[in-house]
Amino acid sequence: MARFGRTLIVLAAFVPAAALGALSVSGASPATLPIAAASADPELTAAEALIRHNKFADAKAKLSTYLSKHPGNPAAEALLGVADTDLDDAAGAIAAFDAAGPIPNRFRLVVAKAYVDAAVDALKVKNSAGAVALAGKSLELQVSVNALFVRGTAYANDQKYAAAIADLERAKALATAGHANAATLNAIDGSLATSYLFGGRMGDGLALAAAVRKRDPQNARIDDALAAYYNQQAVAALHAGNTNEAVAELERAAVAVPSRAVALYAQAASALSQASPVDWAAVKAEADKALALDPSDARANYIAGIALANGGDKTGAITYLRKAKLSAGTDATLNADIDAALRGLGAS
Repeated sequence: MARFGRTLIVLAAFVPAAALGALSVSGASPATLPIAAASADPELTAAEALIRHNKFADAKAKLSTYLSKHPGNPAAEALLGVADTDLDDAAGAIAAFDAAGPIPNRFRLVVAKAYVDAAVDALKVKNSAGAVALAGKSLELQVSVNALFVRGTAYANDQKYAAAIADLERAKALATAGHANAATLNAIDGSLATSYLFGGRMGDGLALAAAVRKRDPQNARIDDALAAYYNQQAVAALHAGNTNEAVAELERAAVAVPSRAVALYAQAASALSQASPVDWAAVKAEADKALALDPSDARANYIAGIALANGGDKTGAITYLRKAKLSAGTDATLNADIDAALRGLGAS
């Protein structure tokens, strides 16, 4: 029977995005530093008092008004930076601190926090280079777990794994010494395991991933990293023309990462469907491994239907394709493939 339907699932190497957000170490200082000496200017003294009493929005309003009358005043700009930092306006804080000129020592930790917050914002919009630069400025002022973690994550996202590993190992050492909480250590180790895996240190990556999963079985970051690693190996095998090795890698991944097993078995079935000649019974058997775990999975049902159609079982094919259609949701490409296959079988 002529090849029927399209079963291709794109298997592309990828690095899962790192968990974003600031980390905290037990005993870390709050963002706002005590303001050591009141200003001689009564308006700035009043703004300092508002900051001391955590009235950051009021302080910002007062300082903005002051700066409209005294543009570029260094003391006012520095205080505005402090207020913006505590209002989680990293961009505003950095602009204010930059306008203030040389950073007074009493503001160094606040400025360091503003830069690392801005680095996190840069990561969120996939600006890894910007995140590296901003975290670097933070580290010039204070070596912190947060800044090292963020810069290491940014390096990893740019596939600069050696630099990522160096920063993340330093972050882990500092966090451990500072008695960081479990969530902090798990976040660092999740990024570090990913960097080990994709940076050529497979043994270290697998060992660390196993340790994190033992501490935190629900750690999605680790599951993403492991699935991505095995997926990368499968892609390399496919590019080398070794379909059997690609399938073996995906099956190993399904065992290693049960939370991703359905998708991984479906990928393995898809890989088998790209062989020449195709063993459609083997494709169906692989899809069945996914369906044994989730009978409603749209992708696995679609592949099973295509396999049966190519094997001459029109009735069975239609049944699987209709099940796929029920679960395809908003996946436009998959829906179009299912519809085309059903039309080709004279069904709907």
